[in-house]
Amino acid sequence: MMSISDTNGKLLYRNLTEINQDDIIDAIVRAGGVNNIDIFIDLDVYPQKESVEGIRFLKTIGYDISNINIFTCSPDIGVELIKQGYDMYKLRSNNKPVIADCDLKVIKECLNQGLDMSKFTKENHFSFYAESPMLINKISHFLESFQNINFVDEKKLELFIDSGVFNSKNASDFDGYVPLYYFCDSRYGGKLSDKLLDKLINVYDKIDIIEDRIFDPDNERAKDFIFKRYIETSEDKQSAIEHVKGLFEKEGLNIAECEITMATIARYDCEAILEAFTHTAPETSTRRRM
Repeated sequence: MMSISDTNGKLLYRNLTEINQDDIIDAIVRAGGVNNIDIFIDLDVYPQKESVEGIRFLKTIGYDISNINIFTCSPDIGVELIKQGYDMYKLRSNNKPVIADCDLKVIKECLNQGLDMSKFTKENHFSFYAESPMLINKISHFLESFQNINFVDEKKLELFIDSGVFNSKNASDFDGYVPLYYFCDSRYGGKLSDKLLDKLINVYDKIDIIEDRIFDPDNERAKDFIFKRYIETSEDKQSAIEHVKGLFEKEGLNIAECEITMATIARYDCEAILEAFTHTAPETSTRRRM
């Protein structure tokens, strides 16, 4: 369905079954130009080929196709809109990027078109209650699941990480109250696979150990990956290791049960021993001339 009205709301064109280009042009002329009309179009009611032709036609006559609500379109139509120059950085009235509500297929096309995440701010990732610093969503709009805004969409997360648009430089933009890796093995955020959890934590080049959260039952599995990366990214590995050991002792927990953490400690302990041995080993004596 497509309808065209002038700026006063007068209906100039309406067609439920096809995109009639001649009638559309006639309506635009009567309105005094493309800037004097409002178009409502539901591209999904038309055959795919006709919808694509309709998008290209609207662009040809100078209509801003970014006025179309891309997030209400089917994924294939959304992809075509992006290919035809739809504004990937368009925001809704609450500052939420429109593409954040799009299907994964549309997001992939945005990445193909060179989506620059640096053009979005923290306010575009998260919504706030009026006159309050409280977040409405705990997960970035770009990563939230359509079924539950406080759960991570694993496919979106993996796509953003693998494509490099979620990286160490902008990771903090994706963080709400706490870093995202505290949400990915809990009742919030869902249960990521070990592979994806490790992939996520490796994005960060600095790990925050939040003591009142790290040993929360909801982080039972994630804490192993968090401690591993914390040690790996610390300049002083030995101090980091002692810090981790101290945290386990403080909680009365057995660190030996955390295999990944123990393997990381063993790796850097061995390196420290080897380095110490290398520095203290006696130099090879020169052979005396006979």
